[in-house]
Amino acid sequence: MPKLQLGGGGQGSDPESWSTSESAGLETYDYAENVERRLAELGVTRHDPPKVMKAHEGVLGVKAGQYFDGRLPTVIKDLTLDQLSALNSLYSNWHSYLRYQLTVAAARMSEAKRQADFLWSLIRQQRRMDPSTGKKRDPQTMSDVTTTDFRWVTADARYAQEKLLYDFLDAFVEMAKQDMKVISREVTIQENKLLQKGFGRGSMGSRFRSGGHDDGEGSETQESRVPNKVKRRVIQR
Repeated sequence: MPKLQLGGGGQGSDPESWSTSESAGLETYDYAENVERRLAELGVTRHDPPKVMKAHEGVLGVKAGQYFDGRLPTVIKDLTLDQLSALNSLYSNWHSYLRYQLTVAAARMSEAKRQADFLWSLIRQQRRMDPSTGKKRDPQTMSDVTTTDFRWVTADARYAQEKLLYDFLDAFVEMAKQDMKVISREVTIQENKLLQKGFGRGSMGSRFRSGGHDDGEGSETQESRVPNKVKRRVIQR
């Protein structure tokens, strides 16, 4: 991490010489790509969205190998638990991808904001004097001059763009979270239906891992779930 230079960074003892030039200030605040590079060095990088696998073709109607676009099937109540599990795994990867992109967007938005703030102050410093009168501009004129300066307009437009991109990605992250909840709820519904048919939670895992039907061994029936104390009371009656 670069050390912070204080006291003008060797530019002299006069505080006036410590003022940063436009190019130096913008370059110093150009750090978003450095953040991405550091993440890559740490192995935390996910540049491409997840791809549709063979298990997803029948669910999404998309061929394997294509990039997933985050669209949840309109109807998922007829999917099997295996299909729901594959869909949930895909959405988990999609959510992770979006979260990474949101983090990168946050860095870029922060960079744009700092550059815009820097230019705002620099422009006000440079144009505080009216060259025609040699006097300081009044606050309203100073604000108008700064706001209409092309450098500020450019910086402000870039910040607005990065902010909008961040907001969109944040909305997509929330949508992905809601879709994952929908899938999870459908999994719970199907598990409860199996329980009502007499399959225990312990037997469901082996049933779906084997890809076939449970042969009944080890499954929890309605009678086996009745506590022994209740059984004895029934027999005594």
